[in-house]
Amino acid sequence: MGFLSRLFSPTPADERWSTSGAAPAPPPAPEPPTTAADELAKFAALRDQGVLTEDEFAAKKAQLLALDPVAPVGGTVVLVDAGPKKINVIKLVREATGLGLREAKDLVEATPATVATGLDAHDAQALAGRLTGVGARVELH
Repeated sequence: MGFLSRLFSPTPADERWSTSGAAPAPPPAPEPPTTAADELAKFAALRDQGVLTEDEFAAKKAQLLALDPVAPVGGTVVLVDAGPKKINVIKLVREATGLGLREAKDLVEATPATVATGLDAHDAQALAGRLTGVGARVELH
């Protein structure tokens, strides 16, 4: 084997020179973060299937609640009314959600609508405060 053929020959480690025609597989998608409620639901399903006993389920539940205490109320911001300054509310919704102009406008016009979910209490209060600052009415759930 000559120098050039070794230099340009495909190797298993180098997928760029692959002649199979197939694109390399994309990296696996990251798993979404799980919450204590998700884990508790999984354990409840295992209990219902008979895999876990009631005592084991109670122990798992106690562990989960000790590691991830329930966050204070305020994880979901619901827009009840846009108020008189709808354009400013649309701007804030776009900023908070990453939606495009049309999607944010549709969300603001379809009140009551959930603007954000899964926020901690501090972030939810901050977003609600900014929205009420421009005249919108919001609820925290």
